[in-house]
Amino acid sequence: MRTVGERIKLQRKSLGFTQGDLSGPNLSHSMISLIERNHTKPSLKTLEHIASKLGVSVSYLLGEAEGNDSVEVETNNKERVISMCIALINSKKYENAYKALEPLAHDENNFTIRGKALKLLSEISMNRGEYEEAIRYLNDCLVYITPFDLNYHIEVYSSLATCYRQLENYSSCIDHALYASILLRTQYHEFDKIVHLKVLYNLAYGYCKTNQFMRGIVHIKEALSLMETSSVFYQEDRFYMLKGLAELHLGQPKDGIQSTLYALSRIDRSSPDSNYSDCLLHLGILYRQVGELSKSQDYLKKSLTIAKTHHQEHHVVDTYYELAATAYEQQNLEEAEEYCQQGILYSHSFKESKAKLLAMMARIKFKQSSLGESLIYINDCEKFCKEFNISYILSHCYAIKAQILEEQQNYAEANNMLKKSNNLLSSMYSSS
Repeated sequence: MRTVGERIKLQRKSLGFTQGDLSGPNLSHSMISLIERNHTKPSLKTLEHIASKLGVSVSYLLGEAEGNDSVEVETNNKERVISMCIALINSKKYENAYKALEPLAHDENNFTIRGKALKLLSEISMNRGEYEEAIRYLNDCLVYITPFDLNYHIEVYSSLATCYRQLENYSSCIDHALYASILLRTQYHEFDKIVHLKVLYNLAYGYCKTNQFMRGIVHIKEALSLMETSSVFYQEDRFYMLKGLAELHLGQPKDGIQSTLYALSRIDRSSPDSNYSDCLLHLGILYRQVGELSKSQDYLKKSLTIAKTHHQEHHVVDTYYELAATAYEQQNLEEAEEYCQQGILYSHSFKESKAKLLAMMARIKFKQSSLGESLIYINDCEKFCKEFNISYILSHCYAIKAQILEEQQNYAEANNMLKKSNNLLSSMYSSS
């Protein structure tokens, strides 16, 4: 009969784990080695830790489980396979987990197991950044999980919202997060705070990205309150980032500065994601709104440096635009023009950003009294906006064009352009 150490070693190797993968608080790599070689006897607490990592029971490690003690027999238990796959996913052994889950995802005899397997396959896809595939798994999963398992449904709808957010399909993100939120509110018992916070983050993010900032900030405040009362934290820096963004658009720049500075203090600056450069960008805009133009420029230049370092081209383009806007406010038109030209060079893949830069160039040329050049840029911008259906910038185009035409004393056409701008804005607001 195999020893405890031998069982641990067999199970560990079958999962592709290293001894380091089993280590934890007060349990070193060398201690795992001693246990596997039967040079020391593990405590019950240590066995519980190891069993949870390996996806097996303590009784299995002790040799008390029913039946043969081989790993193959143990993994034939479908629930045990699910547990082992959770351990594999937690250790980022995605390929091993995928191979074990695939047969269970087609199990015709046990739909509960099938649903669980599909959900875990979706987690693997999400971790790989394959969000469309994850959505397919999650939608299939909903067919097989029981309608009475609300926690499972909440997790699935929360994951669907996350996938749609990553794919920038914000309306679907909001829809699925709202459904998860409704289910959360029907729970009569304690529910997972992290899942709740994930749902709130998807709602807040989706609303802010669709310019529904009042709705977004409601969910942000709910999340911050939940974290404060429960001492369970999830993406606190990102919630404060969103709060600052919402306050920026709601005309509360001073509050936005405080929220964004707090977010900045919480962000891991060594991370290559865009949060740090986003915060700097937002601060640049916020400080411009309160008239602190030198601070605005400083933060925007820092944002540009970070964005270039991490090859975040969209952020580079947006930052060039904001630098141009700040330079424009400083009456430094040559510098503003240079920033615009640099931004346009990076903007080939970013239609809205390019349209904004063209409109800014028209404003700069108008300010420089180069009406002919201004008209060329605004006509290019108008054509571009019509081609790619960028309505809100098109309305600005008409307004800028009206200024140019008025300066040229073409009052009738200027008035016509203003009407077009107002009509377009009205239609946009009525449709939203």
